[in-house]
Amino acid sequence: MSQFFRLTTGTCVAVCLCGLGIATEDPVIPPPDVETLVAAKDSPGDAVMLTWTDGTAPFAIVRSTSPDFLNPTDLNYVSRGTPLSTISDPVLTDGETYYYLVQDVNAPTQVYKISNTNPVPYEGDVLTIDGIGFSDTCADNAFYLEGGLAATLTTCSSTQIQAEVPVHASEKALCRGY
Repeated sequence: MSQFFRLTTGTCVAVCLCGLGIATEDPVIPPPDVETLVAAKDSPGDAVMLTWTDGTAPFAIVRSTSPDFLNPTDLNYVSRGTPLSTISDPVLTDGETYYYLVQDVNAPTQVYKISNTNPVPYEGDVLTIDGIGFSDTCADNAFYLEGGLAATLTTCSSTQIQAEVPVHASEKALCRGY
């Protein structure tokens, strides 16, 4: 799976996140989507109570101010792995519209955002990749920059990977035709 992500204006990274699973005769059936999400105000508090009745735990819950979840700066995890089918989100601003996405953390790999502390990624920088469907074991994940450069994975969970930009990355184009 290859996806393009813009880190900052004019800077992007082509990413290939590859699960290193072993092929078997019995295909893995993806978990069911959560389609019964209900949001309600938690009185007397200022939180939103989220409840649902389908899907398979554990769940990742993501909040955004964008209905399409495409603006990575607006994505915030409410939870990275709750086993429950109800959760409270107290971090709200009056007058703001929020959108929620609830997914099984073991669903097929999906990247929500890639962030970096520097505007342009340089060798040695650590990129944080947020999403779902990653392995908790770094050896079971792979992260490639455009041009085939493999990054060193330093921390892995089912919802986040941290990867170090490899040596000589600044000599290769991290972004072409974007």
